[in-house]
Amino acid sequence: MHPGSLDPSFNPPLGYLMSADTEEFRDRGVEVAVQEDGKIVVLGYGNNNRNEDLVITL
Repeated sequence: MHPGSLDPSFNPPLGYLMSADTEEFRDRGVEVAVQEDGKIVVLGYGNNNRNEDLVITL
């Protein structure tokens, strides 16, 4: 892979996953880190106009 290119092993064959904001649901990532074992950690928030939740995913 070339530096900066999308990794097709994430959500094959696209290399990315997109969450669209709507009036009812708003998701956003705010921090990204790569662990020593190569796993990617993403921190973000999800909001459904009733609750706002903290989300951490590998």
